Amino acid sequence: NDAALKLYGYRKNDFLSMDLTDLYAPEDIQTLISAGESKNIVSGYSGPWRHKKSDGSTLLVELNRSSIEFQGKKAHLNIVKDVRPLAENKKKLQLLEAVYEFTNDPIFRTDKEGFIVEINEAVTKRLGYSKKDLENTPFISLLTDDYRAKVNKNLFHSGLLKTAFFEAELKKPAGNKASIIATPIKDFNGDIESFSLIIRLIEEPAGAKDIQQFAEKFNPRIDPPFLSNIFHEILTPINVILGFTQELGESIPSPNDEQKEAVEIISENQKLLLQIMDNAVEYSTLEQNIIKYKPEKIRFGDLIDELRENTRKTAEARKVEVSYGKISLSLELESDRQKIVSLLSLFIKFAIQITKENNIYISAVPVDDTFSSVGIKDTREVITPYLLKGLTDIFADDESISRRNYGFSRFSVKLAKKLIDLLSVRKGTINKEGDSAEYALIFPKEFIVVNKENVEVEKFEQETVTEQKTRLPKSKKPPAEKEEKKKLPKGDEQKKLDLTHLSCLYLEDQVDSQLLFRVQLKELKSIEFSPSFENALPLLKTKKFDFIVMDINLQGEYNGLDALRIIRKMPGYQNIPIIASTAYMQPGARDSFIAAGFTDFVSKPLLRDKLIEVLRSLFE
Repeated sequence: NDAALKLYGYRKNDFLSMDLTDLYAPEDIQTLISAGESKNIVSGYSGPWRHKKSDGSTLLVELNRSSIEFQGKKAHLNIVKDVRPLAENKKKLQLLEAVYEFTNDPIFRTDKEGFIVEINEAVTKRLGYSKKDLENTPFISLLTDDYRAKVNKNLFHSGLLKTAFFEAELKKPAGNKASIIATPIKDFNGDIESFSLIIRLIEEPAGAKDIQQFAEKFNPRIDPPFLSNIFHEILTPINVILGFTQELGESIPSPNDEQKEAVEIISENQKLLLQIMDNAVEYSTLEQNIIKYKPEKIRFGDLIDELRENTRKTAEARKVEVSYGKISLSLELESDRQKIVSLLSLFIKFAIQITKENNIYISAVPVDDTFSSVGIKDTREVITPYLLKGLTDIFADDESISRRNYGFSRFSVKLAKKLIDLLSVRKGTINKEGDSAEYALIFPKEFIVVNKENVEVEKFEQETVTEQKTRLPKSKKPPAEKEEKKKLPKGDEQKKLDLTHLSCLYLEDQVDSQLLFRVQLKELKSIEFSPSFENALPLLKTKKFDFIVMDINLQGEYNGLDALRIIRKMPGYQNIPIIASTAYMQPGARDSFIAAGFTDFVSKPLLRDKLIEVLRSLFE
């Protein structure tokens, strides 16, 4: 046929004057006769054989021979398959297998979610892991904490389509820096099926580790990430104690006066303790010098409701009324909203707790074309000397004064000072006609980054004022409607939200927190617990849940954010409510978790009233 003419290069008349054996290489003819054309016969094909082309070059082919009758005569139909590409691929595969087995670089193959499927011999020789050690283990478990989230985000959950390079640090050998060459392996549809990871270890100069260890021995310092972990470990049992304390307090049918007073004291100390721990965690996070800014245009008037809510409990406890005096409606500045709200909330709380008056007054006015002022005083006319001295002492270098004289935690003061530095804020007294009128924080009107190292600035698409006022998180109802629901009697609540029809999966690594959750939502149809995402996978694959509650810090190698990304890709879980939970509440945490893909957020301790409020918004 025409394909034979094209493949061999002979003309038709040349073919018709040849015997089939004329196509074979001389060295293959005897083999052909001896084997009776039975060499490597698979599925009707024999070969491979070497055939000659018209130009003298060699073809590598397989033949399928069938007996037929052609024009009244017995004949053979020979189907020829050019197997040169297959042979070349086979040689290339042998080469790759040789490189894979005998290279000095560790090589991993993972599935698309990052679980290790296969390793080469160099992984065992250079990193000390056997295949049994690593089977079905997340690759990120081999990395130090500082790099796990980065590799997970930028590799396994990034939709990477071509080879990319990453820097990382491995746990074994201790402290080894490495360069990762990551290549996505695609299936026949072009979808990512797995990843090939080549690890290039970066050896440190001889003696470098010894020098570092020697320096750390004689110049020890507190590690901010270590501090964050310590605070979380402390908060977890505290939250469990507080949760069960509230449960016990509410279970007393008719508490006497002493019992009521005890419950109130515990409640007030709970608020104080959680505030201190929140500030400590936020401060230690900022101290890690990986600062994220989200600059946007801010009108001070749009912050008032949030500031009032953040400081309401402190004001009520101290019986101080917070009033907003001279506020310039046109006052606008560009900065990180979350950090400004956090700083101003601390500033107002300091004033509330220091003043001996019954009121404080907040002002917000432009100073000039470059700066704006947010000031505080505790009389209508001027700031009292006592409040002025207190605020001056707080922002002085000697932090022991604020603790000794005013009872503020050092972490709260440190956090305020850190935010002042990060936001390029000035502080001091504003005088009027020679007298101290108020103590103020002076904000630049345009966003400024003082130290550009380790800084990440998010792009922000500015919304209109109307959009900002009407914007609501997707799982929350408008404030007026929410207030109306809070007034519903308990019986009506149960009619609208029937927990007995809901099933829940709670990913939480602390058994005591699991017990508290079970007590708080004992009416649920079913509750399954898992300390890690790895342990939760069989439950997610075999059962269906109406909602999932997920602690951010889990056992295993996957945190709550990693688990969320994977669960959302699983069949049937694209729209299941997944509620984030953590032991401390950072400013803007709820918005951040919802932006990451969670349906909602609840801070610990997971008490019934908070959980019911969220579940009502999801299922009513």
